[in-house]
Amino acid sequence: MAVAVGIMVLLGWLLGLDILKSIVPGLLTMKVNTALAFVLLGLGSFLSARASTARDRRIAVLPVAAAMVLAALVGSQYLIGRDLGIDQWLFYEAPGQLGTVHPNRMSPMTVICFLLVGPGIILATIHRATKAVPALLVAALSLAGLNVFDFVFDASAPAMFAGYTQMALTTALTMIVVGIGTMGLVPGGGFLQALTGPTTSAQLARRLMFASLLVPVLLAWLRLQGEELGLYGTRYGISLMALATFVLLAFVIVRSSRTSQRIETARQALTEERDRFFDVSIDLLATASADGYFVRLNPAWTAALGYELDELRSRPFVEFVHPDDVAATNIEAARQIDEGQSVLSFQNRYRHRDGSYRWLEWTSSPSADGALMYAVARDVTERKLEEERLRAPALGLARRRAEAVDRIESTIETQAFGAVYQPIVDLSTGSAVGYEALTRFTDGCRPDLMFATALECGLGIKLETATLAAALDGARGLPPRTWLSLNVSPPLLADVETLGSTLGLRARPLVLEITEHETIEAYGPLREAVLRLGPDVRLAVDDAGAGVANFHHLVELRPDFVKIDVSLVRGVDTDLSRQAVVAGILHFAAAAHCQVIAEGIETDAELAMLTELGVALGQGYLLGRPAAAETWSHSGNQVPLPHAAGPMLRVERRAVVREVTRREAHKAG
Repeated sequence: MAVAVGIMVLLGWLLGLDILKSIVPGLLTMKVNTALAFVLLGLGSFLSARASTARDRRIAVLPVAAAMVLAALVGSQYLIGRDLGIDQWLFYEAPGQLGTVHPNRMSPMTVICFLLVGPGIILATIHRATKAVPALLVAALSLAGLNVFDFVFDASAPAMFAGYTQMALTTALTMIVVGIGTMGLVPGGGFLQALTGPTTSAQLARRLMFASLLVPVLLAWLRLQGEELGLYGTRYGISLMALATFVLLAFVIVRSSRTSQRIETARQALTEERDRFFDVSIDLLATASADGYFVRLNPAWTAALGYELDELRSRPFVEFVHPDDVAATNIEAARQIDEGQSVLSFQNRYRHRDGSYRWLEWTSSPSADGALMYAVARDVTERKLEEERLRAPALGLARRRAEAVDRIESTIETQAFGAVYQPIVDLSTGSAVGYEALTRFTDGCRPDLMFATALECGLGIKLETATLAAALDGARGLPPRTWLSLNVSPPLLADVETLGSTLGLRARPLVLEITEHETIEAYGPLREAVLRLGPDVRLAVDDAGAGVANFHHLVELRPDFVKIDVSLVRGVDTDLSRQAVVAGILHFAAAAHCQVIAEGIETDAELAMLTELGVALGQGYLLGRPAAAETWSHSGNQVPLPHAAGPMLRVERRAVVREVTRREAHKAG
């Protein structure tokens, strides 16, 4: 509004239109310097309201400071009694104009108002200086309001001001608007805060403010009109004005009081409802102060912790918190505050009157000024105990896992294992053609359990490579011209770099026997890995005949050796079905150009039947128990067989298969 009025008045001077200079024809005009100062002051106020950085605030000060300098220069002419030539520097005004002593010079009151409002705009944006703003603006508003009342009552200026240019009505009204707008720059609105907003108190304040302004002005005007008409004298007019002022203000006060009573009654009802909810809630409700004391608590606290409410309020609430939870609670609250959360959630333990501790789950939020903390807590002790009960197995499993990891890592670090070797014998000659390396742990743990545990702990390959290295090192004492069979898992076989570095410079041919501890996801990488390891490394599939997966391995991997599972060897001398399966494996091996090894041979009868079926290689306790490499280096390659084995079959394998098929068909019929 200040900018608009200033520009309109400047246009009036430019075009010579008095209506634009004074708004109301026949009244005192706003001077040129006054209009220019309003434009600068309004611009500065506008920029200050939108300033978000220190640089913006510095820019906003410039037009305000210019308006203050202009007003100060004009006012200095009254003090020094000299004309500085700045009154008519833009537009000329003839002498003798209405209410004008010095042509085109703003009045002393206008100068004072600018020097009051200008600093108010600047200080309103400075946090530590806002307290001075209301005093400056109230003074400016009072001076401007006085000039408005002079117009309303057609009052003459006092003799002490009669010799100076008077303030125009347009100037006074614009100054009032600018002063009120400047108060809006103060954070919270300054003293106008009580008059703004939709609250009932603000509505009452606006009503009373309007009445206190309008009633005296209206009654004073009516009194003057009555005196001018000769209805009564001055003293009687004052009495009538005082009585009417009392009656009208009393009416406004009574109306406001009734409104206030209705509001108070409604507020009291809400307070009682809130207190009733507060008292009957089973949750623990609390209000705490910033100094660490409970301010208000509901009866649920006594039911939960056993303390009287006065006991809880008389001591800092941190004294009731479990010592181990104090720091954790502060850290959690700080973390949530750093994340920008206004509602905090956490758990801690509070001491019961009997000395035990109860778990409380909290939700809290600070008041707007940070002086209070509103919180709701719930006793979750039973839930925590149930969670601990359900979590106990998992904790036990984690503890056992950690113990297993320590055990395996210690086993690897201390090399608490060694290798023994079991011969693989040519059943036709009794000569040992190879040896299978088997790991034994010094603590007596079964190898399959130890390797399975290492696999679960993520240490499978680490333990496997360590035992392979030990087996290769111990195999140096085995008889020459024999190969060494090593058990290797599919993941390690696929990791050619790791396996290749472990095998190193081997002294004899190797047979890698794929273990069944882990599922084979893809066969291609395994076949490629065997080829990359060199021509002296061959592949064996274990447990042939033990399941469909093993037959799938035979088809996909096409190994150099097939080891018949011990479950087929056991009782093969008396069971035609086992004989048929062995015959089938031998048929597949012949077609695939691979050799067959029967493992787990323990009786003469089993050995005789396997020899008759055509199995060329065997392994088992009957042929040799696992022993240190030195044992086999002293005995040589020859293994004494319990019977004379030859290459001729006494039983035709096809006849065995036909006999088994006939019996199965007979059972089904």
